[in-house]
Amino acid sequence: MRKTFLIITCILASISFSAQTIERFKDGDRIVFLGNSITDGGRYHSYIWLYYMTRFPNLRIQIFNSGISADNVLKMQKRFETDVIPYKPTYLFLTFGMNDSGYEEYNKPGAEAFGEHKYEETVRNFGPMETKIKNLNNTKVAIISPTPYEEIADLTQSPLEKAHKGKTDVMLRITDFQQKKSEENNWGFVDLIHPMLAINQKGQKANPAFTISGEDRVHPYNMGHMIMAYYILKAQNLSGEKVAYINIDAKKNKTLIAENCKISNIRNNGNKLSFNYLANSLPYPIDTVHIWGSASQYEALEHIPFMEEMNDERLIIQGLSDGKYQLAIDGEIITETSSQELSKGINLAEHTNTPQYQQAMAVMYLNEERWEIERRIRQYKGLQYRYLEGKGLLFEDSRKTLDQLQSELDTHYMLPHLYPNYTKARFEEIRKTWDMMQQLLIDRIYSINKPIERTITISKVEL
Repeated sequence: MRKTFLIITCILASISFSAQTIERFKDGDRIVFLGNSITDGGRYHSYIWLYYMTRFPNLRIQIFNSGISADNVLKMQKRFETDVIPYKPTYLFLTFGMNDSGYEEYNKPGAEAFGEHKYEETVRNFGPMETKIKNLNNTKVAIISPTPYEEIADLTQSPLEKAHKGKTDVMLRITDFQQKKSEENNWGFVDLIHPMLAINQKGQKANPAFTISGEDRVHPYNMGHMIMAYYILKAQNLSGEKVAYINIDAKKNKTLIAENCKISNIRNNGNKLSFNYLANSLPYPIDTVHIWGSASQYEALEHIPFMEEMNDERLIIQGLSDGKYQLAIDGEIITETSSQELSKGINLAEHTNTPQYQQAMAVMYLNEERWEIERRIRQYKGLQYRYLEGKGLLFEDSRKTLDQLQSELDTHYMLPHLYPNYTKARFEEIRKTWDMMQQLLIDRIYSINKPIERTITISKVEL
């Protein structure tokens, strides 16, 4: 199996990966992402929602995180009725393979037989999940391949996990199986593992310690989650969806092209051109903070053409006299540029100081607040499924449950992290209030995400 991975990684960098088209979300969709810890504590689904919030501000959807840390496909199907069905999904995304393929045994004798066993076990465990999904009514389905396990990067500076050599081969076989089942069932399929492996390989040529899979070789940080979001959006055929495209002939005071926007009231006195601009979308804000000092969402732009393909707010002004020009929006100076650059076109979405970008940032931060509250719910459910279910105390939020948790609080590896949140979340009224808070934030997002008419002014700079 190891030979297979070596052959694949040798050719990955030269392959151009094309996204398999899956259906875009439509107004009113309720989308569930069912997965493991990468879904549970991750942000890729939140980044996808933020894209829809800003690109399609009148199309209201709701996305639900149904990830649980350490889950495999067998555990996911066991909680299907309690952690998927209640969300009444119109669209279900399922991802598995990281935990299903196993870990430590790859560095022990008999690793190849172990890998074969884990593959066959995954295929077998998928059967009950497939049946449950087929029994859903009016629900679109897509499988997302696992993200890469990091076998190659030199992580000796932060040796949190020894590489399990050969695990990737099994994950690639699971991916092939996922794609086959998707085709058989007429479900969508999104390949993350191959393009992300290619990014890792390319980065490791320049820096042997480079990885988008995290220091523990498993969990992508914000950069990796942005890359995941990009490939899922690409699979929805959203490449080329512009924020706006403006092309104005300054000599003729004429709009040549106004795509996804409306241009009006063009005025030109020779040294100053101004016009009103009402877009149908907001630019996508890529400004989330670093988490635990890890690579940021913004750093993903070094590895994916997101700005070019999915975040282009293009402004072209032809017919200006040669020279330097000052670009202002609603009276705020944005940048200085040249007539040549304006004639070729500039991407306003690259300028974080525009009023429309600042408006989008407010949406982004509200969405982050929503994610933080959602995270508390996932921690509560994680404790239920990962610990309390095994004690026969699933969703029995009683004094007996507290006593059980306290009895192992100092000895169980997981409890110190999840117990503080549980002391609040065990109360139904707290959980209901958190749900209400999330809904309030969502309502607010969809009230402030509508583009506002702006006045763009381009003034010649006197030298």
